[in-house]
Amino acid sequence: MLEKIRNNKTVAAICAFLDSPLFPAVLGAAALLFYILALPMLGLVAFGLVFAFVFFFCDDTRPALAVALLAFLTLRYKYDVGAYLSTSAIVCYCVFGPVVLASIVVRFFAYETPKHKHSLLFGLVLMCAALFIGGAFSDYYRMHNIYNALALTGGFCGVYLLFSYTLKHREDNLLYIARICTIALCVIAVQVLDFYIREYTMGTPLDAIWKSKILLGWGISNLVGEMSAMLFPAVFYLIYKENRGYLYYLAVVVGYVAVYFTLGRNALICSSCVVLVGIVVNCFVGQNRKANACIAVTILVVGLMVVLSLKEAGKLKFLLAFFSKAKLDDNGRFKIWKEYIEMFKENPVLGVGFAAHRILYPGEPLNAHNTLLQMLSSTGIVGLALYLFHRFQTVVLFVKKPSFERLFVGSCLITGVIASLLDPLFFRTYFTIYYAALLLVIEKSSEYDDRKTNLLHQKQKK
Repeated sequence: MLEKIRNNKTVAAICAFLDSPLFPAVLGAAALLFYILALPMLGLVAFGLVFAFVFFFCDDTRPALAVALLAFLTLRYKYDVGAYLSTSAIVCYCVFGPVVLASIVVRFFAYETPKHKHSLLFGLVLMCAALFIGGAFSDYYRMHNIYNALALTGGFCGVYLLFSYTLKHREDNLLYIARICTIALCVIAVQVLDFYIREYTMGTPLDAIWKSKILLGWGISNLVGEMSAMLFPAVFYLIYKENRGYLYYLAVVVGYVAVYFTLGRNALICSSCVVLVGIVVNCFVGQNRKANACIAVTILVVGLMVVLSLKEAGKLKFLLAFFSKAKLDDNGRFKIWKEYIEMFKENPVLGVGFAAHRILYPGEPLNAHNTLLQMLSSTGIVGLALYLFHRFQTVVLFVKKPSFERLFVGSCLITGVIASLLDPLFFRTYFTIYYAALLLVIEKSSEYDDRKTNLLHQKQKK
């Protein structure tokens, strides 16, 4: 019966559209629309149904990867978690959730499973296991620890496993996920603009008070900026790879301006480094080197002219209000880090769990704002060792089979990991989904290259 439905002309036409390069752009526009209209539950249902359709009827699940990566951008509610636990929300979960799960189950039984080595799975599983057992024998182990571990494991291991068994080996997979990342960057930039249009009162200083109000629903100011910074390398990969890649400089400019207006110092530093390196690299390698050089000079000149104009108009100080006052201030991080070190001493082997800080220091941030310190304190020496083992595996992935193209996309991961040394980005579910998806596609591209090399050697022998 499933085969008969798949052969239907209408279903086949829909599958062809979903597999086209246009689909991620349409999906991004839909995510933005649901966000602006403040219809996050409707957005999740719509995205879930598209996800299920892909798993039921499409030859390749790659379109579902776009759905998984862009779905979180539909979220609009702030800290009102109850909005996702309302009666209507629960009805949606009960009605549409089983449809999505059924599509995944059918996929595994009704379709051929692509071969994949799962080289990184062992390290991912061990790292996620550490999230569950962290703090298990301390006085601070709470249900929050389990909820947190389930959410992160679903992102890290769930996404990795799901698409490793269903996503086909295709030569343009790196380009595909780079386009999704570029679309996500643009959507985030428009969401930042929408926030300013709705919430900002002209003349309000862009200081710490205003920064504390920047919240898009799926992330606060720092995390929104750092998520954007993580996506920049993918844009530069498109600039490097595509014939008219220089057109993507528009996404770079728009994304960078959005990062600035999130007022996150960590995000701005990471973005500046990535943009600088990306521009320099594309001026010397890849497609359209002369065009890249001209655009780079133009961006520099126009940027300087804008800064000078703002200074002349007396508005530069106003725009730099937060950064001028904050400078290199740690913003309470040193105090938090000291507290996390003290908690680590209570249970150094397995840690004190992810709820301990809120129990011991009520009213203060839940996270350590540092991945290494978070793992050390919450999961102990054992958990940190397992995290570092996974990190070692990812380094081996790039060193063992070096590729300039994979390094471009892999730089998204590098940027995210670096940004997580000063903020809790690594422990956000939307980050884990991107992290696992990028790792998997990079790993599959490495296997694809090996397969091509083996075929070439076989032909030469014949």
